Amino acid sequence: MKKKLGMILKDKLEHLIEDESLDNDYHFLKTLSDVWGGHKNLGYDSDFSDIDAVFFLYYPFNKNLAQKLKTKEKEIPFINKPSGVLKTSSKIFEYETFKDVSPATKLLKNVSYDELYNFSNQFDSIVIKPVIGTGGKGIYFLDKPYEEKNMLDIQNLSETNRGEYLIQEYLENEGDRRILCYNGKIMGGFDRRGENTRIHNLSLGGKITGFNPDKKDIDLANYVSNKLKDYGIFFTGIDIINNKLIEVNTAMPGGAYVMKLGGLLNSEKKIKNFFKTETQNIIKSYK
Repeated sequence: MKKKLGMILKDKLEHLIEDESLDNDYHFLKTLSDVWGGHKNLGYDSDFSDIDAVFFLYYPFNKNLAQKLKTKEKEIPFINKPSGVLKTSSKIFEYETFKDVSPATKLLKNVSYDELYNFSNQFDSIVIKPVIGTGGKGIYFLDKPYEEKNMLDIQNLSETNRGEYLIQEYLENEGDRRILCYNGKIMGGFDRRGENTRIHNLSLGGKITGFNPDKKDIDLANYVSNKLKDYGIFFTGIDIINNKLIEVNTAMPGGAYVMKLGGLLNSEKKIKNFFKTETQNIIKSYK
């Protein structure tokens, strides 16, 4: 392999792997670069001629950049496709595409008070999420009994300039699970639990507690990750609670460095070979 891997990230890869506040999330790209033939930091106007594939893992997600990069998708393989990240970064995508494996959900738009109350009253607790949002931010919870003021406040969210929201059944839990997949295959993952909170994101203080997926979680991750390949999403983090899909992470799935290796990927050497082989397979799938 004479060509390099392109990296379109929020900063140069060399800087990102030195930033301790990022929890080593970008180290796997350095590993892949080492077993490939090097890498090249790119921007929209860069020369792509000496590149085998481009990793577009820009977080926080840059929508304008993704729109521009869509025009280059026919020229070179992307991991992940900018058009795919644009599509999948909205929770409406999850609501529409994975309704069969997600908690009961309603889009909070043009919803009457009675509809909202009747939906909420089915559940002991509900969670309200912004359609565009990551890292567990902008999420809040309500428990029964639901008061009229609660319902009116939720209803008003869809009538303000704060963006669209989803209202969802809250699944009682003691933590959640992230499963990381590459090219539709499970690499590994981790269980995490927040401290005195219902939000378990590591960036908000959650702690890793192991990795113990059951068959239903494995089947769910396989189903979701292979479906996402239809949109050019090859690297994804799938968040699960009680065998239900909570979120897909496609802009920059965190946790590759701290994950517990799964299945046959039980050593650093095997994970390196896995990344190299599956990256080759992704490139071939474009031809």
